[in-house]
Amino acid sequence: MYREEELTALNRQLGIRRAILWGVTALLTAGLVYAAVSRARLIGSDARLAVRLSGAVPYEIAIYILSAVIGIWALTWWGLALKPLTDYKKHLINVLRGRTHTVDGRWGGVSEEISEVDGVKCRTVSLILQDEKGWDYDRRFYLDVLRQVPDFAEGASVRITYHDKLLVCAEELQA
Repeated sequence: MYREEELTALNRQLGIRRAILWGVTALLTAGLVYAAVSRARLIGSDARLAVRLSGAVPYEIAIYILSAVIGIWALTWWGLALKPLTDYKKHLINVLRGRTHTVDGRWGGVSEEISEVDGVKCRTVSLILQDEKGWDYDRRFYLDVLRQVPDFAEGASVRITYHDKLLVCAEELQA
């Protein structure tokens, strides 16, 4: 279900988005530094207090506005463009390179309800397992919404591979 190429493409996309973040932040910071240096030169070149303060006000306003814009830009871009991708990258690394487990059971079905697990949007998958005494019990796993839902009949014998609670692979067992 998961491939290394997906991780490579995700890393490339993260690199582009980080470059945009740092590029725009650098431009805004350059404007901030320019306004601060211009203000300092204006104050240093003028001897009279009244003229010094009245001439510096536009630069001070520019400094305040640019500081606020830098903060808003960085927080918004991080929350909307980078955080979801970094969460998904962590998920992909765990699934591709982390410790996985395999279990056999009967397919219980997939819920259409979407929940979030470790920053990844998932559907709930139910699997019916048996304990050592032979009693049936339901075990819940989560399937990434970007993955295709397996087309198994309810009650079909399946083998699933999972990492933590996240479903990595599911295959139907032949009876």
